[in-house]
Amino acid sequence: RQMCIRDRYIGYNLNSKMVFWEAIMRKTHRLGLILCCAVLLLGLCACSTVLSEPEEKEFSKEGATITLTDEFTEKDLVSQTAYYESMDSIVVMLKEEFTLFEEAGYEDMTLSEYADLVIQANSLSAERKEEEGLTCFTYEKEQNGKNFEYYATVFKGPDAYWLIQFACETKNFDDFLPDFQKWAKSVTFE
Repeated sequence: RQMCIRDRYIGYNLNSKMVFWEAIMRKTHRLGLILCCAVLLLGLCACSTVLSEPEEKEFSKEGATITLTDEFTEKDLVSQTAYYESMDSIVVMLKEEFTLFEEAGYEDMTLSEYADLVIQANSLSAERKEEEGLTCFTYEKEQNGKNFEYYATVFKGPDAYWLIQFACETKNFDDFLPDFQKWAKSVTFE
């Protein structure tokens, strides 16, 4: 039997549509494969960035320089000379010029005397100690329903005393203490 023009057109039309959709499906499959590979590659890059060790970064303010990590950002805190914050810990620096103490009758204090004065003036339940070459003390404080532990260190710069405190949640303090001591030892003055 011979096909009429209508049958030939319908058959051609059906074949061309099938070929067209098969080509689309192949392209879609390739595109899907390329997208999956790209997402996997981006995921691996993101993980390597997240899992990489933080880099050391210097922060300077009012003549003091401290080496922390690039996880820290500088923020403003009105009552402090400098304030640095990361996701898990903070560093607070207070500069107190010698003239403030001379006017109050405290001249040429040692670091131990300055630390004792800070503890007394802030009514802290803390005991000053000398460890790792640092004059320091620790204390706990509750803020916003969480307990924080502070590692406070004192320094004597060319024109002022410095109280530099490192803090984190109390449950993480033992893990952070070596970092706090390392960062405290990095402090230098102009």
